[in-house]
Parts: sequence; C-alpha cells; structure tokens
Amino acid sequence: MRGKSRALRTWVAAAAMLAGVGALAGGGAAFASLGPGPVAPKAPLSGGGGPQPPWESSVSPNGFIGLWSAQGQMITGGSTSSGGLGAYAVASTAASSTSYTKATVFAYTPVKGQDPSTWSGEEISLSTNFPNSAAPVPVGTTANPVTTTPDGQVTLANYIANFPNTNTDPAWQNLYDLRMKVSGLGIPLSTTYWDLVISVNTTNNTWSIDWPDWTQPTTTALAASPPSPQTSPASPITLTATVTPATAGTVTFWSGTTQIGVAQTVTGSNGVATASMTPTPPMGTTPYTAVYDPAVGSADGTGKIIIGSASTLSYVVNAQAQPPAFEPTLVGPGGPNTARVDGKEFCVASFSNSPTVTYAWQANGVTISGQTTATFSPPAPLLGQSLTCSVKASNSGGSVSGTSPGVTVAIGAPLVPTVKPKISGPHVVGGIEKVTAGTWSPAATKVTFQWFIGSTKVAGATKATFRVPRRALHKKVHCVVTASAPGHLNGVFKTPGVKIT
Repeated sequence: MRGKSRALRTWVAAAAMLAGVGALAGGGAAFASLGPGPVAPKAPLSGGGGPQPPWESSVSPNGFIGLWSAQGQMITGGSTSSGGLGAYAVASTAASSTSYTKATVFAYTPVKGQDPSTWSGEEISLSTNFPNSAAPVPVGTTANPVTTTPDGQVTLANYIANFPNTNTDPAWQNLYDLRMKVSGLGIPLSTTYWDLVISVNTTNNTWSIDWPDWTQPTTTALAASPPSPQTSPASPITLTATVTPATAGTVTFWSGTTQIGVAQTVTGSNGVATASMTPTPPMGTTPYTAVYDPAVGSADGTGKIIIGSASTLSYVVNAQAQPPAFEPTLVGPGGPNTARVDGKEFCVASFSNSPTVTYAWQANGVTISGQTTATFSPPAPLLGQSLTCSVKASNSGGSVSGTSPGVTVAIGAPLVPTVKPKISGPHVVGGIEKVTAGTWSPAATKVTFQWFIGSTKVAGATKATFRVPRRALHKKVHCVVTASAPGHLNGVFKTPGVKIT
C-alpha cells in the first residue's frame, strides 16, 4: 500500500418491510456503476491515497477525471472484476475546442524510467458523444467531456492481466494511469488528456482513486419541519439539507429508495437545499435521506476536490390510541405461505399504534417450546408438519390475537460446500489419489464418493482414496462427492479432473 491509508465509508438507505416487523438492510460501497432503476442513495466519499505519483510532476494534463454512477453520484473505488469504472467519466475542465465532440478513456501501465507517453495500454471505455443531457445531474448539465458507457468494454482485472504493473519500486507499484482523450468529426484523438491515477489492492482485488488527493470532505445535515414525531393525521413536512462547507453542487432527497422531486441546486454562498413533502409522511417510521454531490470540477481554495456526503433521519408518525388490528401471515424462503427445513420463517403482521407484540409457534397445533420471536427456522424433525404462528398485540386501547394459516414444512435447500472437496495425489498409474470431504452448510451428516475415469464411472470406487488403474493413463480422473443431512436435499460437487501420466 502506498502513502496514507484510505478509508471507504458507505451511506446506504435501508428498505423497510411494509408489514412492520423489521427492516431489510441493503449495502455495498460506492464502487462501480449502480445499474438502472431506483436504488438506495449512496454518498461519495474521500478518495486519493497520496503522495503524488512520481511521473505526475513531469506531465501537464488538462485536468483530472471524475467517475460517476448511473444515478449521478461520485464513486471512488470498487472491485477489479466488475465491469467498467462507473457509468460516466467526466473531465474537470472544458475541451480546448467546440470541434471536439467525443471522449474516450484509456488505461496505461506506468513503467519506471520510461517516458509516460510511451507506456503500453488500451482503450477501456466506449468512445461516446458529449455533452450528454440525458445523464443525471450533475453529469448531464456540464459541457465538459463525458464518456458514457454501460460498465465499459473490459474489466480492470482483464486489463491488468494484459498489462500488469511489474515495478518493484514501492512508489510505482500497483498504480495505473487513466487518461481521457477527445476527438471529433474528422479530428483525430487529442495528444493532450485529462488524468486520473488508481491504486489496485492485489489481495482484495479492489481499486481506489490514488490521485488527485481527494481529501476535502463535506457534511450534510438533514432536518425536518415540523420535527418528528407527529400523531396521525400528520401535517406535510419540509426537508432541509445544509452542506458544510457551503459548496456548489446538487442535493437529492430520498424516501427509502424513491427520489423525492428533482435535484436541488446549492451554491457556495448558502449550501442549503429544501424540498416540500406532499403528501404527508405515512404512518410508522419513514427514512428520509439527503445526498450532496459537488458540481463537476469543483475544488476548494487549495485545489483539492470536494467530496459529497449524505445524511439520513427517521420520521415517525404515531397512530391515535385504538385497539390494534392485524392479520398474521408466514413468509418463508420461497415467499408468502412457504416453509422449509432450516429456512428462516417470518411471522408477519401489520399493526396500528405501536403495540406490544408476543409470538408463539406451533407444529401440528402443538406449541414449540422457547420459540417466542417473530422468526423461526424449522428443524428437520418438523418436515411435513403444519407450521403456524400465533400473535397477540396489546396497547392502551386493548388487545387482539390470532393465528396464521398452517404451512407445510418442505424439505430444506441442498447442502452447499463452503470448502470445496479437492483431489490430491501423485496423478500417476498405480498411485493413490485422495479426495477431501469438504465442508458443507448446513453440516453434512454423511458424505459419499464416486470416482470416474473420464465420463465413465469406476465400479466399486466409492471411498475417499482411489488407486489409479493402467487404463486411466493419459486420461482425467475426477470424483463426485455427495453430502447429505436430515431434512435437506443432497449437495453434490464434482471435483476438477486431474490428468494421469
């Protein structure tokens, strides 16, 4: 690792279960392109590992490259095996001529002692027209060069395989230079370019921006008026986001994974964006999030790139006191009204007025001792039995109770190898090959073996060891390992073949 360490933080809005029994949390760092459709808002974060790469003092780029997601949010790192380095790459300054209308991103592998203009590399983005008014704010509002690509043409891992960084000097190791060049109708690619240096972690197979040194963070404070909580019927609310330090850019407001209205502009003089909420907040707890994205090419007085931020608040609307009402339903791995061995079952009930809730589970009508929460994983002995859940909800207005319809417990999912079986041995005629049983989830109670020469099953070869016969010479030998456990489908794994010499 070069220079100071780089901490990747993530802001993720959780998607709440409408049934009211909990929340399903989504996650993932602000890495590669987030794909189409509504997503939980993710804030960009501090990038740049410093110090300045050794060759940067000898080159004069037009400026730097910013990477943006399909939702218009900055990204600073990701997996080397994911397609592309973002949905958009944006230059920090304008092109030198309006005749330039296309932008392309290239990757180059630094070589110590060589002129940077002679380094090997290749095109890693599509060559696309700019400006792109169809892109989300702020990408769609800039006249600077922009590449638009559906996750790029090659993964970073593919590029590294073709053009690895073999430098041994720590100041040069694991660095790759990205350059955006422009062209136009009848105009070849420019010799000048915009620059970005990324660092690759070869242990975790991840990448992150190394240069420029993106170290000027912001904070976004989100407030609601009137403040939470309210009592139903609730009044409309106004959300206000304040960005510190006040910097030009945009703020988007979200309710869960749904954007509220359009992006709001903030300036360097006030740093405040507001959005009025209509209709009123629904009953219960609703997460609201504000995400600040800096303007393309924005920088503070020292020339460091401004990094966006996000803030989330939970808004509560309480019901008036009245007896709760509900209808419990079992939700299993296959959806509503399903159950299987070792699969987590949810006893889902929709309540009003934040009552106190108790649970009890039954198999064939008999109460299961100790199972008093909203979730339960049926063990193997309950296979084929009818599973139900009884719920009682109480509050100051009274209480109500009921039992869900019965659901038959089905056989559990197949066993899955967490440590795959593997063949070891001399791989020669007369030698003894040995296969490991592997580790399985859930734990296997029985493991069997069957050896094959090519596609032909070897009769009687059903142990973990196998003496290779002469007829296997120059052929491949493999073993099919089958794991079983009560109440589950068998797990089957075919080992890679080994060639006998």
